[in-house]
This record gives sequence, structure tokens and C-alpha cells, in this order.
Amino acid sequence: ATTLNYTIAVPATTASVRITPAKAYTGVYSMTINGRAVTSVTLTPAVGGTATATIKLTASSNRAVTQTYTVVVQRAPLITGITSTAGTLSPVFTTAKTAYTVTLPVDTATTTISYAKAPTGVKSVTVNGAAVTSYAVTVSKPGGTATATVVALATDGRTKSTCTVTVKRAPVLSGITVAGGALSPSFSPATGSYSVSVPATVSKLRMTPVWAPGCTSVTIDGVELASKEYTPAVGGSATATIVAKTAAGTTSTYTVTIKRAALVKSIRTSTT
Repeated sequence: ATTLNYTIAVPATTASVRITPAKAYTGVYSMTINGRAVTSVTLTPAVGGTATATIKLTASSNRAVTQTYTVVVQRAPLITGITSTAGTLSPVFTTAKTAYTVTLPVDTATTTISYAKAPTGVKSVTVNGAAVTSYAVTVSKPGGTATATVVALATDGRTKSTCTVTVKRAPVLSGITVAGGALSPSFSPATGSYSVSVPATVSKLRMTPVWAPGCTSVTIDGVELASKEYTPAVGGSATATIVAKTAAGTTSTYTVTIKRAALVKSIRTSTT
């Protein structure tokens, strides 16, 4: 055959296709499919995706002579598009991809996720379990995330296609550094409470907020400062309250409790 490349289009409900080449009766020394010496192969593309069989024939008369055929199986999609009213879907939608991200500006808390379904073969579509055509996703805290899960069900009642959109809201702060100690847990823009535990031999720590793009002011314990030093007493504690704000008034508040270890764990008394 002079045609070397073929495509087979199947509906979403067809989960697999078996490819069986019929080689010539004479003149063929060997045949491989996807690098294996087999006579057939089963391709199982994901819904909306593709799978490929590469068939290589080697001539008997001259083993340097080969012929390669390619068969691509395209399985129809159930979801043909996803859009977001705010931010940008990443990566660009394709029917073969199932995971996406939308990043919102720090002052934007909500976006609406919408989908387009295939013109045929779809029985139902839900977003986060609700039978709707679009879904409002709210990320309440700067630096936080929320998820929209789009599930399409084919007309056979069994075949499904799932796309997940993770919506991330930009933070006001991108970090808090502690000279002389370490935050616990590690900094996350949507987590507001932290602690720093130091041995008794550490007498002072310096707390420095790290501004994220969009942050216009930061206060530490009510005062606009770039950083602040804390000197808790041995066995005592101190608290830092950091408030970061954007020009639009979006705020994030973080509390860091500093605990300095005692020199004496306990004192036992006895009487005689």
C-alpha cells in the first residue's frame, strides 16, 4: 500500500480498538507493532484523546529495506471546551487534557467556569456535582485555592470524561522569613497562624514579611515596618501580627507566636 498514515475515529463510548495488520504472504521478513514482535495490538485512547500503532515491516530480500505504517485512533470527546470569566485557563484547552489551572488576581475572589459539551453522545454534565452549565468558584482567601470538577456522562450511562480546574488566587504576601528560627507550618499564603519555637539560648528573632506583587502596605503589630525584632523572655512567648494590604483594600492577616524554651523544665520539692 502506498498510503502510510491512517486515522480511525471512534465514538466516546468505544473504549478500545484492536489493530491487526495483514502482511503480504511473501517478501516480509518481520513485523513489529510499537516496537514489539506481535501480530496485533489493542489501543485504548482516553475519551477525547488518541492512541497510535506504529507498524514496521522488514523485507526478506534486503533487511535494510523497511516500511512503516501509522494508525492513529481518535476517540471522540464529551467536553469540547472550558472557559473562565476571570484569569486565564492554563494550559490551553484540548480534549486530551484533563487538568487545568486558573490564576486570579489578588483582588478577584470569584470566577465563573463554563464548559462546552460535544454535540452528540453526551447524556449529562455536572460541575461539582450540580447539573449546571456554568459554576461560580470563589476563593475566599488571597493565596488560596478552590476546585471545579466537570464530569460528562456519555449516552451509554457508563463512559465518563472528567476535567478538573484548580482556581488559585494570587497572595498579598509571598512569605515570612524568621532570622533565628523557622515557621511551623511552612508558610502558605492562605494559612494565617504560625509558631516559632526556639531554644533558651536564642535571645532574639527578626520577622520579615515578603511582599507579593499587588501588595501596597504591610504593618507589623500595627506599625508599618519592613521587619521587626522580638526578644521573648526565657520560657516566655511573644506574638507578631502581620497585616498585608493591596491598594483595593484586600487584606491578609498572619499571626506568629514565638516560644522561647525554659532553662528549667520543672522544680520538684520534698519535705522531711
